[in-house]
Amino acid sequence: MFSVNRYFVIFILGASLGLAGPGLAQMGEVFAVWPSEGDQEAPAIHGNRIVWHEFMPEFGDFDIVVADINDLDAIEGQIIGEDGDQMNPDVWEDTVVWQSFQTESDESAHWDVWAARMPHMDSYNLFNISRVLDNDEQMPRISGNTVVWEDGPLESTSIYGSDITDVNRPVEFAIANYASKQSAPAIDRLTVVWQDNEFGDWDIYGSDIWLRNRPEEYSVTPFEAHQTAPAISGKYIVWQDQNAGNWDIYAARMDGPCLVHLPPVTDDVSDQVNPAIDGQIVVWQDGRHGDWEIYAAHLRTGKQFRITRNPANQIRPAVYGRVIVWQDDRSGVWQVYAMILEDGPLTQSAEACSEATVLD
Repeated sequence: MFSVNRYFVIFILGASLGLAGPGLAQMGEVFAVWPSEGDQEAPAIHGNRIVWHEFMPEFGDFDIVVADINDLDAIEGQIIGEDGDQMNPDVWEDTVVWQSFQTESDESAHWDVWAARMPHMDSYNLFNISRVLDNDEQMPRISGNTVVWEDGPLESTSIYGSDITDVNRPVEFAIANYASKQSAPAIDRLTVVWQDNEFGDWDIYGSDIWLRNRPEEYSVTPFEAHQTAPAISGKYIVWQDQNAGNWDIYAARMDGPCLVHLPPVTDDVSDQVNPAIDGQIVVWQDGRHGDWEIYAAHLRTGKQFRITRNPANQIRPAVYGRVIVWQDDRSGVWQVYAMILEDGPLTQSAEACSEATVLD
């Protein structure tokens, strides 16, 4: 079980280190969400909640941090920690999921998937989603009451899911369990996507999990070269694609029983990787200026927008509504930064975007 005593120690130390909000941020401004002395990595966002894992120097491991940005002048934070690492979180409304490195009574250790329901920031209810002895469960992702993850040994992981409607009795089910390796799952509502190396290169697959005892699987990218790191929002799927010899961002739209492949989101000769999507806004990390920066595009118009211009590195973006978050090393350690998008071509309808100017 998680240590309540350790949680209180971390929270008090966090306050003493000045882990407070950046002050009132304006639309279009870049700001650090909750500055600290430890590395903050792997941010995710849904609604007003931003989550990430953070290295806690006083304990020598990673814990989960949850920040509520409803009031930018007084950002609230909560830390969930236990002995060993807690990493790679995701969030949907008031539910946070992550992978936790657990040591058993026989001193064996493995990754399990845990979660917390947090209707209020000052308290939470912890529960375990998947805990199979001598088996690793990693990279959880959540949508509604469904959590998906990578399951099994690193060289041949499968995709599993769980219905957590009743947190006391999660209902686990297999989504993709084959001899090949399936990894990097993403989910939105009843659609799960992942990458699979069944044919010797990485391809993207999807599955409708409405019938959980018989998920309907289909190929998203039956192409040459590698396609990896899928993300999904509504009827749109995005991924990074090596078809041109470097990594670019590609997209497809689910149109009833059909899958329509869209023009490439990016085609620059540098690498564009780690896409994320919400609605029709796609974000990614981009290497065209020599360091990693965050770019975004509106899927209907294909127009690209440069989000960050700092000479440090900005990586691993996530997006929800008008808020983009990412991992940034401008202060010398990785910190989670954010921007709230202004009204403009990136956030308006397709018609309003028709005359948008591409930012370099």
